[in-house]
Amino acid sequence: MIVGQICPPWTRHLLASLSVVLWLTVLAAHAVVQQDIRTNGTNLFVDGGSATTGVNFPAGTVGSQVLEIQASVRFMKADGEAYGVNNGGTPYYDQINLQVVSPLGTVQNLIAPGDFQDGSNTGGFGLSEIHFRAGSGFSLTNVDPNTPQAGSFRPTGNLRNFENETPAGSWTLNLGDSVAEDGLSVDRWRLRIWSGDPQATVSSSSSFGNVLVGSSADLTTSVSNTGDTRAIFNDGTVVSTTLSGTFEDPLGGDFSLVGGNAFSGLTVGGTSADRDYRFRPTSRGSQSTTAQIVSDGGNQSLTLNGQGVAPQALVDTTAANAGPVRLGDTGTATVGLTNVGDGNLSGLGSVSNLNGSFTAASGLFTSSNQVLSLPDGGLILQAYDYAPTSRGFDTQDIIINLTNGSTDGTNAAQQLLVALSGQGVGPEFTSAGDVSGVLDFGSVTLSRTASLTLDLSNQTPDGDLGALTTLSLLNAQIIGSDAGAFSLLGFSPTLLTDGQSISLNVEFTPTLEGIRSATLSFVTDQNAPFGLGGQTFSFSLTGTGILTELPFVPEPSSLALGLSVLFFWLAGEMFWRRRRRC
Repeated sequence: MIVGQICPPWTRHLLASLSVVLWLTVLAAHAVVQQDIRTNGTNLFVDGGSATTGVNFPAGTVGSQVLEIQASVRFMKADGEAYGVNNGGTPYYDQINLQVVSPLGTVQNLIAPGDFQDGSNTGGFGLSEIHFRAGSGFSLTNVDPNTPQAGSFRPTGNLRNFENETPAGSWTLNLGDSVAEDGLSVDRWRLRIWSGDPQATVSSSSSFGNVLVGSSADLTTSVSNTGDTRAIFNDGTVVSTTLSGTFEDPLGGDFSLVGGNAFSGLTVGGTSADRDYRFRPTSRGSQSTTAQIVSDGGNQSLTLNGQGVAPQALVDTTAANAGPVRLGDTGTATVGLTNVGDGNLSGLGSVSNLNGSFTAASGLFTSSNQVLSLPDGGLILQAYDYAPTSRGFDTQDIIINLTNGSTDGTNAAQQLLVALSGQGVGPEFTSAGDVSGVLDFGSVTLSRTASLTLDLSNQTPDGDLGALTTLSLLNAQIIGSDAGAFSLLGFSPTLLTDGQSISLNVEFTPTLEGIRSATLSFVTDQNAPFGLGGQTFSFSLTGTGILTELPFVPEPSSLALGLSVLFFWLAGEMFWRRRRRC
């Protein structure tokens, strides 16, 4: 009866019974790991006041947090002042208050005063169950604002406030009836709690193995919910709360997470959340890092490791200096290139070789183009011909084009400049004291012989380098129309080292009057390979043949005899001249 309202006798109701079963469900985003059921069969009656009944869940018999709650209360609101008594009047449902209180003191209304209006005589216990749910899609007072009806009903309180509380301790059901003379009878209530912690299980390989620098490899990591699953009631309905969390980005290195990191809705025994971690090494070497999978079923730490492999070029220039090379000859400068990397461990074949080419060179150092594809440990020697054209030191850069396998281990393309060097050396033919290159014998009486000395030497500024600077006098000849008037005495092929010299005699014997000339030539190996014909050096030969010799002074005895003869000759000449006058 409503407070302040006086009911006439005819309004006193006969027994109006109502049996309502209230179901409270709180769904938490966890795996169900334990189910506990407590019932209380004590008959309760309250009229114009309140009553309390409870149940205790001892610590150790339940899990650490509330995952799901179900509660049922079967009650009767009737015109009567004793348990189970109905005097036939109309029940006033607006006087009912039912509450669930957690061990932490959280209070939630199942039915609050005023939720319903006046009802009607509905009979005794045993009405169909009314399910109380937390979903917002259900009406507050079911289909009838005056009378609870069978079906779904959303409780007045926010039932999700029980999520994650501890289930251990005393749970209480409060019964309230706001007006006397219209009692509330309860013959049974029941509380079910699912409690425990979810369990996240990670399945993944931790090693990416050998990955070619610049390429990538993926590892699939799976997270599943391995908590317990419990069935509700005997109809086989399965409640499996879900597991949620995130795949965290790796903490360092060349590792990354592919795609979105969040996951949710993982049921026990259901699908897993799969994500790929990617390893894309940027340089050679071993790497490792840690990735976290954070979830409400526990955090998991995943160690990731991989080996970056790649070809790597190593240039050897120890033979890039051709050293001293004789002018006119050819030396060799050599550049070595070795693949000191480990790219073939990736199993990708020739793409993991050291690839590129030695670019063709021209100038003092020459070579053709040389394509290369070196496996791990492979070596190639590229030779460059060095042909110096002058005495002194020479340098020249050549190019190695790498399409991969750079020297820093990052497997990038790279252009390498390598300096080649060499020194041009050789002998120096010199004729001492005769800068003009002319041998002039002057005037010589016919059939007489005049002689001159020719000094030849090797005056190389490069020092004694053996065959590199030794001068070979290979041949000598006199040519020209008057070649027969001249001769070279005692010549034979000769080697002259640095500073050595040779003296040769050249003779002139004229047989005809007048100026005679010819050319004396020496064939050497200057500006040519040692011992092979090279530069020729020539001298002009000239002389004049005369008929009479120049006057000469006689001896004293010869002079006296001559004067006597001259005297007698002059006397005779004078005698003959006088006779002719007479």
